[in-house]
Amino acid sequence: MTTINVSNASQLSAALSAAKAGDVILLANGEYGSVSIDKNFTDYVTIKSATPLGATFDKITISNSSYLKLDGVHVDSPSNGNASDTLLGIVSSDHVMVVNSEVNGLVDNVYPIAGYFGIKADNSSYVTIANNDVHDVLNGIVMFGSDHLALTDNFVDRMGSDYFKFSGVDNVLVENNTGGGHTYANPTAHEDFMQFQGSASSNVTIRGNVFLAQNVTDVQGIFVAGDGGHSNILIENNLIYTGMLNAIFVAETSSGVTVRYNTLISSGDGSIAITAPAGATIDHNIYSYRNGEMSGSNVHVQSTNPGGAYYLGSLFPNLTRGDGVSLAEFTPKTGSTATTYGAYDRIADLLSGNSSTGDSTGGGATALPPPPPPPPPPSPDVTDLIYARSGDSEFNGTAASVLKVAHKAAFETNQGTIALTFDADTVAGQHTLISKDATGFIEGGNHFAVSIVNGQLRGWFQDGDSSVRLTYDGIKANVAYDVMATFDNDSVELWLNGKLVDSEQFVMNWEDNQQTLMVGGSGASSSASTDKVTYAFDGTISDVAIWNEALTPAELALLA
Repeated sequence: MTTINVSNASQLSAALSAAKAGDVILLANGEYGSVSIDKNFTDYVTIKSATPLGATFDKITISNSSYLKLDGVHVDSPSNGNASDTLLGIVSSDHVMVVNSEVNGLVDNVYPIAGYFGIKADNSSYVTIANNDVHDVLNGIVMFGSDHLALTDNFVDRMGSDYFKFSGVDNVLVENNTGGGHTYANPTAHEDFMQFQGSASSNVTIRGNVFLAQNVTDVQGIFVAGDGGHSNILIENNLIYTGMLNAIFVAETSSGVTVRYNTLISSGDGSIAITAPAGATIDHNIYSYRNGEMSGSNVHVQSTNPGGAYYLGSLFPNLTRGDGVSLAEFTPKTGSTATTYGAYDRIADLLSGNSSTGDSTGGGATALPPPPPPPPPPSPDVTDLIYARSGDSEFNGTAASVLKVAHKAAFETNQGTIALTFDADTVAGQHTLISKDATGFIEGGNHFAVSIVNGQLRGWFQDGDSSVRLTYDGIKANVAYDVMATFDNDSVELWLNGKLVDSEQFVMNWEDNQQTLMVGGSGASSSASTDKVTYAFDGTISDVAIWNEALTPAELALLA
């Protein structure tokens, strides 16, 4: 790796021509004007400000490029632009990162804000936008026709329209971002915290984001509409405070939609809506409604009757609402349903100082109460441990190290819980932790496996002729994880470290599954007469247990 020091735009251009994969171009403080980059590398070349935000640009355009990283730069427009102008654009490029940077239009307190996309990607792949501050633009962070996107830990504020905007995207993570809530739109604008419009999007996770409306409250929350046909949309653990009905809206023509563990509070006394297509999973959310009640597995909170059920002030006693609401006001009351429903985990992290939103509205760290005690265990006369292997088992990535357990009648259960702890030596490639699997749907299907695929935890569930896959991204090597998968005659669930990370309404059972149980490998290539091992695991698997009932982690802890 070579560090190339530059101090002006012409030197930057020369440095890009000379740079090789892995090099760092270090920018001295100063103004670099408008820069266009059209370069391809085989590994990241980093353009970094020597002093964070000390290198200033009027505009940056990256086109037809590969493996570029911008770190700590400041795109600071000297003028108000048009609605179609872009301050930091990524066009027809791949493997581009923008991190630790600031992007803004002219900061002149002239409203409404009518110009610029802040950061925009078109027709690009493998784009990471992380820990940036985007402000004083019409639309904040925008992704069109692109795939394999990660937008994490960004702070977006002082918008003229949408904070985040998407169209026709695939494989997208939108996590732990904050909308500062200061909106300066023209009277006819349609403002959203996050809007999916135009062409259908797929495989999208929207998790842990915070929007607390400040000066105006007529801003929609997470709005997934446009042409419809969206698929595999997970919306979880978000905190949204708004005066609009549509806190979360997903078009009726979408499929594979899950909306869970979100806290959605109205700035007034009206209702907040979660709108999702038929068949969507909607559970463990807290949201404002005219009447306080439990609605299925969701909590409706009301704000007009202090003596009534599920009164808002009984869950969040510090919440004053109105303009200027702060994160600290969402500290839940000890023992209330706000400690087991809604975005409790995300709020707890934020208020304890373990995670930052960049929230400029204040409200310092506040200790949250512990959650209430777990429910009692299921009756012992109907819950049996049907397989157990205690202690640590080492696997070396070869078929020879895989543990095979012959099928037995006790495995023929119509519901179950599979639990284990693992510590992987590698998460690259595919490695199976546990399986009861075979080729296709032979012998009645209802096969099962839990694997790691390039850092993604996957639970694979079959019935007789179809299958579903539950996932969780972010698995790291040399870290111990507790995993639990459950199935019954209603749903399948995947749990990680005691938290439900994915689920789907799907019916499977093991009543006809007579495949060999494999620990540390997959039987996906096995036939009716042979047990062929593939995807062998490399690392440690500990304390494997299988129960004949679908349990929660709390129930399992009391039975173990």
